Amino acid sequence: DLLMPLLQEGVAAGEIRGDVDLMDALLLIGGAVDARAVLFVLEDEPIPHDYPERIIALIFGGLGP
Repeated sequence: DLLMPLLQEGVAAGEIRGDVDLMDALLLIGGAVDARAVLFVLEDEPIPHDYPERIIALIFGGLGP
């Protein structure tokens, strides 16, 4: 409920391409955050406070230099 409006604002502001399927983007972000969080829990590691921001930076910034 919180992420979709942010994605829509990103499209309106030109920060996200207009041809992106926002439900796909929502599932991509949610899946990435959730999958790694599960591993933190299974490995009995604390989830770093900056973890969500790191994932978002990777998704929007890419892996390139």
